[in-house]
Amino acid sequence: DCEPLEIRRGLPGDPDDSHSRYLEAAVQGVIVACLYLPNGNPQPGPKFDYKLAWFERFIEHAAGLLASGHPVVLAGDYN
Repeated sequence: DCEPLEIRRGLPGDPDDSHSRYLEAAVQGVIVACLYLPNGNPQPGPKFDYKLAWFERFIEHAAGLLASGHPVVLAGDYN
């Protein structure tokens, strides 16, 4: 059976972040994540600060996924 199993919707690390920018699923033993990194324009400003904070959360989460030993695909729009 190759039906994806949703693991996570939303990037961990900020419970107040209500933007749907991250989805993670397991497909035949592979963890597949799809993301939409915030644009961050204009720079400097709050949108750019949000982008940097979001990316730091993503890096931390991705490190944990990669350390899990499972194959991982991190795909999407990295802006």
